[in-house]
Amino acid sequence: MSDGAPVVLVLDDNAFARRLAVLMLRELGYEAIGAATAARALAEVESGRRIDLLLADLVLPGDMNGADVAREAVKLRPDLAVLYASGYTGRGVVATGLLTEDAPFLAKPFRKAALAESVARALAGEGMDGAG
Repeated sequence: MSDGAPVVLVLDDNAFARRLAVLMLRELGYEAIGAATAARALAEVESGRRIDLLLADLVLPGDMNGADVAREAVKLRPDLAVLYASGYTGRGVVATGLLTEDAPFLAKPFRKAALAESVARALAGEGMDGAG
């Protein structure tokens, strides 16, 4: 990462959830930007703007889910950290085949402390803690 606060791109189609996550991240000292669609998130990644972490909701409307977006984003930026979020439990998401057990995952809704811990772990390259 370069100098300054890490930059987190929040992908969530739910406006309230996206704005709340961006607000919490800013309160935690991160720079945060929001994207409501897969296309918007990928445009941000392609823009060349610094992004250290993609916080991607797994369930999105349209042809791509959050895991699809993350795969495409990492192809464009191999050093991009990813943290997945969902209202489904970690075990439930793994059972669908969307994620592996070691994928960084944050259950929604989340408190600021859980967000802080999960973002720090994802930026450090740590996986899921098995919760959920």
